[in-house]
This record gives sequence, C-alpha cells and structure tokens, in this order.
Amino acid sequence: MFKFLLIVALPIACLLFFIYQQDKVRPEPKVKLLVCFALGMAAGMVGGFIQLVFSWFGIGVGYDTIFYADFLCEVVVSAVCVSLCYLVLWKHSTQNPDFDEFTDGPVYMVCIAFGYEMLCSLDLLFSDEWSAVSLVSIFVIAVMYLVAITMGYYYSLAFFGKMEMTTGNKVKMWIIPFAILCTFNLLVDFCNQVLLGQIILFIISGGIVYVTYLKHKAIFAKLHHLEEEKAAAAKAASVPDDHPQAEDVPQLPGSRRH
Repeated sequence: MFKFLLIVALPIACLLFFIYQQDKVRPEPKVKLLVCFALGMAAGMVGGFIQLVFSWFGIGVGYDTIFYADFLCEVVVSAVCVSLCYLVLWKHSTQNPDFDEFTDGPVYMVCIAFGYEMLCSLDLLFSDEWSAVSLVSIFVIAVMYLVAITMGYYYSLAFFGKMEMTTGNKVKMWIIPFAILCTFNLLVDFCNQVLLGQIILFIISGGIVYVTYLKHKAIFAKLHHLEEEKAAAAKAASVPDDHPQAEDVPQLPGSRRH
C-alpha cells in the first residue's frame, strides 16, 4: 500500500493540484474534475481488461515472451487509452457550460488520463516487490501528463474553432499522443531486454520529464495567449459604437460627401 501511494497516488495527486492551478481565470468546479477522474478510471477498466486478455496468452510486461508480442499488447492498449480518453472528454465537454476556456481541455484531459493510469496501476497495490521496473511507474506518470496536455491542447483548438477538423488534423490529434505512448512503451520493452537497460531507461526517462516540462510551458503559454485574444475580442464586441454612419451625418448645403 505504501509503495503504491508513493509511486502512483502521490505524484498523481501533486500533478492534479498543479494542473488545477493553471486554470487561472475561472477554475473548474472540483466536482466535475472528480467526475472526469472517475470516468478515466472507468475507461481504465477497459484497458486493464485488454491487458488481462493478453496475459491469458502469456503476453505482456512481466512475461517471458518475444519482444514483438509484448509490444503488440502495448500498441493495442495505447490505442484504446487515447481513443477512450478523447471519448470521455468529448462526452463531458459538449454539454458542459463550464468548458469555456482554452485551458479547460488540458485540465479536464489530465484528470481523465490520470484516472485511467491510476486504475491501470492498481497491480502495484498488491505487489511486494520493490524493483526498478515498478519505479518506472513514476516516469509513466510523466509520460501520461505529456500525452494528456497534448491531447487537451488539440481538443481545445478544435472545440473553440482554432483548428479545422480536416481528416489530416483528426489523424494528427490521435496519432501524436498515440506515438508518444507507443515510443515510451517500446523503450521500456527494449531496455528490459538489454544489459544495463534500467540505467538507460532512467536516463531516457529523465529526458522525458524535461521534455514534458518544456511542452507544458509552450502549451499553456499558447493557450493563455489565445484566451487573452478571446477576452479582448469579446470586450471589443461589447463596446457600443457611438459614431454615426456616414450616411447619417447631416450635410451642410453645398458640401459634398466624401
């Protein structure tokens, strides 16, 4: 229990509090964020069931199988994760009046993705083994954060009309977070097969944490800028135009309209 809280629950709780602070103008109702977290856990049950099905055939992390079989399992689970997280956000945002800011996409998506990850990490709760593999879960959380803010960013752009929903953009919205998840899982599987793999994995994971930090800064800088533009446009539209139109300006006798 203590290991699970230390490796999974505590980092997730800290990052959820951190992402909540990014919604500076109108923070989302905490109840709705908790609902998203719960829906993410429900989606995680689907991913967990798929992993269970693969385990029946001896495929997955912790099984002595060929590399490609393990990676196939990770590809399927990653595809399901991205698809279900988008589905939950879509269902939750379409009739949600509080979903009214560009930053709301990443905020809600992080709650959904971490609910998904929390459910998928429950196996650590029943594990007594303290290993480097289990410690990688910390870096998995960083990867999930990177995936979530990327997905939320694209979703906000599409939702508020800043990105056309062409086929190419739809593919990009799905394939980029999917590629991030698959690449990390590929690295984990590969490093487990080579000498000094855990050392290599921790070096790579440290780089991922740094990249996640840079991506977070870039995404929220862009979203806050778009929010400021939206607020300025709304303010300009609300200012009444007191200047008379040219055709309403009285003309002096003999003068010409320019």
